[in-house]
Amino acid sequence: MATRRNQAILFDLDGVVIPTENIKGQVHAQTVASFGGSVSPSLYVDYIGRSHEEVRQAFISASGMHIDPDAYTRTFRQIYHALLGADLGFSPGAGELLDSLTRRGYRLALVSSSSASSVTLILQKLGISALFDIIITADDVSKKKPAPDAYLAALERLSISPAQAIVFEDSQVGVAAAIAAGVTVIAVRHSSNHRQDFSPACTILDSLADTPSILSLIEGIFSSQSPGVG
Repeated sequence: MATRRNQAILFDLDGVVIPTENIKGQVHAQTVASFGGSVSPSLYVDYIGRSHEEVRQAFISASGMHIDPDAYTRTFRQIYHALLGADLGFSPGAGELLDSLTRRGYRLALVSSSSASSVTLILQKLGISALFDIIITADDVSKKKPAPDAYLAALERLSISPAQAIVFEDSQVGVAAAIAAGVTVIAVRHSSNHRQDFSPACTILDSLADTPSILSLIEGIFSSQSPGVG
């Protein structure tokens, strides 16, 4: 429907579109190990959705070592990108949902706290770059989630109001960022975010696997926010 071109669905990437949160914890642990330290990958559970810089500092501090942050990031990206290149797929239901939303005429945006290089690699690997009208990464904003900057930037580039958008997030900071930008948020549970407080979200899903129900949910939210449009 033509009116849906005035409505947008904004997706976080890690943990929502792709199941990379477990991988990231492992990669941070491996990065510390490469410098001779030891930190459990489970530390990452407390930092899901945070910027790379914040997570990096947490792992360096936990290691008790003096690791150059830039050297840490270079090593992290080498390990992470190698893993992404070897094995990468969608979170359950994510591919079908993206395809269904596109066919129904919604505009799609990706709003990630990951670096542009990581996001680009992932989208190219999955072959879905063309699905998104705009892409916002950590490189595009100075203040990362839970600041609303990334979502505000997405709204501005799409030239839409918060009432014309819905966000899918998997982290407490991501939910907070979207709400601070005035956008309705649907939170998505997975095995790594059980500690995250999603109570401010309008709805909490166990996964993206039930596409028909999610499409109905989206239409219901837009109908309540903009009567007569949808």
